[in-house]
Amino acid sequence: MSEDENSTRTTSISKDTAIRANWNVMTLTTAAFDEKLLVAPKGAIERRLCADMKHAVPVRTPDPLYPRSASQNRLMGDTTVAMTVLTDGSVTDIQLVGSAARSMDDATLQTLKSWKFKPAMCGSEPVVSDIEVVVSFRLRQ
Repeated sequence: MSEDENSTRTTSISKDTAIRANWNVMTLTTAAFDEKLLVAPKGAIERRLCADMKHAVPVRTPDPLYPRSASQNRLMGDTTVAMTVLTDGSVTDIQLVGSAARSMDDATLQTLKSWKFKPAMCGSEPVVSDIEVVVSFRLRQ
C-alpha cells in the first residue's frame, strides 16, 4: 500500500469534540475458518431449509375462552401470535405479535400452550417450523 493510500478519518464523539486519526493499513491477511464458532448454544432449536416442506397441520386446537370482562364490555378483536412447532407437534416460543385486549391476549397465550400439531415434514422427517396464528374474538349480535 503506498503512502498516499493512507486515509484520514474524523470521528465525532460529541457535538463539541472530535478526534482525528490516521489509519495505515499495511497488510491484510486471511485466516482459516474455525468451525467450532458455529456450534449452537445449549437449548437452541435447529431449523432446516427444505425444498419440499409440508407445513405443520393442526391436530388439537381448542378455542380460548372469551374473557368475561371482554364479553361484558362488548370487546372484540384479533390476537396475533407467532410460535414454533417442534418435531413432536408441541408448541414453544409463543410470542404476541398483535394485540386485541390484554384479557383476550392472556386467554390466547394460555390456550395455545396446549395446542398440538402434526409437525412440518421434510420428506419423511419431522422438522421444526414457525407459524403465525390469528385468534378472533367476536360476539354474536
